[in-house]
Amino acid sequence: MVIGREDNYNLPLQFKAKHHILSYVLVSDQHAHLQVAASELLEIVKVQAIIGPETPLAAKFLSILGDKTKVPILSITASPSFNSVAHRYLLQMTQEETIQWKGVAAIAESFKWKGVILVHEDSEFGRESVAYVIESFQEKNIHISYKSAVSLSATDDHIVDELRKLSDLQETIFIIHVPHSIAYRLLVYAKRMGLMTQGYAWIVTDKTMNFFDPVELDVEVLEAFQGVLGLRYFIPSSNQFHNFSRRWRRESLFSNPNIFNALAYDAIFAVAMAVERVEIRHSKNRKKTDVGMSMNFRNIRVSESQMLVFKELLSVRFNGLSGEFHFVNRKSMAMPLEIVNVIGKGERSVGFWTEEDGITMYLKSKPNQHPYSISGLERVIWPGESMIPPRRLILQTRKELRIGVPMHTGFDELLSVEHNPHTNATIAKGFCVDVFNAALDALPYKVPYVFVPFSMARRPNSESYNQLIYQVYLQNYDAVVGDTTITANRSLYVDFTIPYTDLGVGTVARDNHNQRKLWWFLEPLDTHMWVATTCSFFIIGATIWAITLKQKVCAALSSMLTVQQIQLTRRGINIGYQAGSFIEGVIVNNSNFKDPSLRSYYSLAEYARALEGGNKNGGVVAIMDEIPYLKLLLAKYGNAYHLVSYEPSTNGFGFVSSFLR
Repeated sequence: MVIGREDNYNLPLQFKAKHHILSYVLVSDQHAHLQVAASELLEIVKVQAIIGPETPLAAKFLSILGDKTKVPILSITASPSFNSVAHRYLLQMTQEETIQWKGVAAIAESFKWKGVILVHEDSEFGRESVAYVIESFQEKNIHISYKSAVSLSATDDHIVDELRKLSDLQETIFIIHVPHSIAYRLLVYAKRMGLMTQGYAWIVTDKTMNFFDPVELDVEVLEAFQGVLGLRYFIPSSNQFHNFSRRWRRESLFSNPNIFNALAYDAIFAVAMAVERVEIRHSKNRKKTDVGMSMNFRNIRVSESQMLVFKELLSVRFNGLSGEFHFVNRKSMAMPLEIVNVIGKGERSVGFWTEEDGITMYLKSKPNQHPYSISGLERVIWPGESMIPPRRLILQTRKELRIGVPMHTGFDELLSVEHNPHTNATIAKGFCVDVFNAALDALPYKVPYVFVPFSMARRPNSESYNQLIYQVYLQNYDAVVGDTTITANRSLYVDFTIPYTDLGVGTVARDNHNQRKLWWFLEPLDTHMWVATTCSFFIIGATIWAITLKQKVCAALSSMLTVQQIQLTRRGINIGYQAGSFIEGVIVNNSNFKDPSLRSYYSLAEYARALEGGNKNGGVVAIMDEIPYLKLLLAKYGNAYHLVSYEPSTNGFGFVSSFLR
């Protein structure tokens, strides 16, 4: 915990407040330290409000504490997944990240970029922002080609390896959303690897640019930032901020204050105003109140004065260092995002972005003053001192991707592979290949590839597919296209795309509707069921008769639809499955089947012949397989068979890759 006193200007949060009010700042993000620090402020110091903290995790903890103590928490951070509305005493000083991403997407759209690479922090709050980034870019029809996660504890070797991976991709537009400590290292190594030259674009979010101060940067870091385009909260120019900056530089060895320093200053000023208003209005009947709380948070006591301060804070309004200070629905007024271009020994403003006007060259001085809003940005100097906006770099020397395809017959509608030994050409057809080609056609650039056949035994098993997928892990193939099922074990070695088929396992049986006998509905009943039915009949028979007299048609219909599922529970029935599939284990572990006799088949035609023969003629009662295969069966022989059960127990088919994330 840092305690900033009225005579201490070199701390981030301080203010020479009225009535000798001291300002206390929480900067610890460790839960245990934060709990002790917060309890000391509330119990010993008896503060009227808490300003901070700097991370979403700490903000969540303090917001809960504020609800219990009725102490206002003025947070200078925001998280998109954090429901600030649910915490009544949390006052949000900054905008949520979801607002910023709209601005980043608008910049990408203005330069007609169709694909970008996102580098984000590998943490809970870094990962949760990815969904909002994707949503904002999809609205602009911009594709995020790759998502790179970098941990705060990443070593230099890890950063270099990640940059090498990025350099192999056909994208030159990078969006960096990591803390400034990581961004500095990332850009330094990017420059060393030649990724900060003409043709590249680097967009850095406020997570870095709010702390960007050329005075404090190493020479190599500043050189690495040349040509970078960044976003940060805009601090309006004023005499008040000029005087504050002068005092700040004098006390902090010439460094410059940032938006968080300005927000904290304004927050303390607002608290002082709120406290003064409470004291004036209640000067005649003020009485001492115990504002404290015990170290056990369950025994926190409520303070009337703190509630009054909170109410006054909601109505405080003034022009502060950060601009107009005012809460709307317990959130501060929207602040414009300034777009800056790092050039030479500093940065220059090239435009602004607001939700109301989008990208503009100048801000309006008054509401609804549209004539002074000029769309677009001032000229940007990009990496390599280029004045030309970067476009996608097509790497002509990029190697052909080796795509493995299984040579497995029997289900040609899904995948059919032919290899010509004379021309050494491999031709792959079928639904899996059609989906693969459609995905590549949707990309704004060409991906060279060649199909490489993977020979499988005439009677393949599940191990054959495991060996095929393992070739990607060994880097013999770059990817695999085929009827490859996504499993947890396989995901330990390779990455899968999202499923492109229906999920789950189903059972198909022959439709015997036209061959049913008069007493067909009695076939599923065994001796135990007859005894139970007879005993219960005399007890509840009359009641059932009275209730079902007019609805018996519906009951008969329901029985017709479910009887085939009941038939599958008989002992000794034959169940068919695809040879080499993991479905064999699914059947064995299915508690509904009683001592089934398993029969393996290799094609749709064999499925149909087995179902036609039935249990008594060497065939099967039902076929159990993954939904894509069963859909092919029903499409080809739909009049004779139908799906009688379905379980979403598998993850469907996915393309295999060693580099997708």
